[in-house]
Amino acid sequence: MREPNEKHALVRQILLHATAFPWTVATGHLTFILEKDNVVLNVFDERFEQPWTKVHSHFLDFRSEIIAGEMVQIRYERSDRGGEGFQEHGFQQLTVANERLGTGTCYLRPGREERYGAGEGYSITAPEIHQVIPVDGTVTLVTREFKTDPKSVFGFWRLPQEPSKPMIPFGAAAVETTVQEVIGLALEHLGEKVPW
Repeated sequence: MREPNEKHALVRQILLHATAFPWTVATGHLTFILEKDNVVLNVFDERFEQPWTKVHSHFLDFRSEIIAGEMVQIRYERSDRGGEGFQEHGFQQLTVANERLGTGTCYLRPGREERYGAGEGYSITAPEIHQVIPVDGTVTLVTREFKTDPKSVFGFWRLPQEPSKPMIPFGAAAVETTVQEVIGLALEHLGEKVPW
């Protein structure tokens, strides 16, 4: 684990004053945009998971640094010689409507589990397919680089298809009580007293 630095100090202050900032609901986490399109702060919570977010791709490259908590990541490769069966769905990324772009069946082979804790990080290169399994309250600072257009992302349901649950719109504003509950877990990971 690395020593705290200025970034970590900034994140800690944001979390301690979380209700003063505009958090949005994303799939699997709350997000606060620190620098438009480039740097975001994520706090994970399973209540925001969607079936297709468990295994998914990205349209951007990014570096994710774990500030607090821990997670497991599994990278997947497409396979035409078997593997685990998935239903593939394309979505228009970052739209409130979560517009579906198409579906199909594919096979994916999982790689080894990668485990990350506070002070560690990983990188993703689009359109790499992966799954993250975070502990609730895990905090990541993500630096991203957009590289393709249109901005689309693919999600993968294991076959037989998982039961669906209502889609959570990207970018919906998080209500204060939800922010307090989710950020409270993050602050506990940091050893901080929850201020509300």
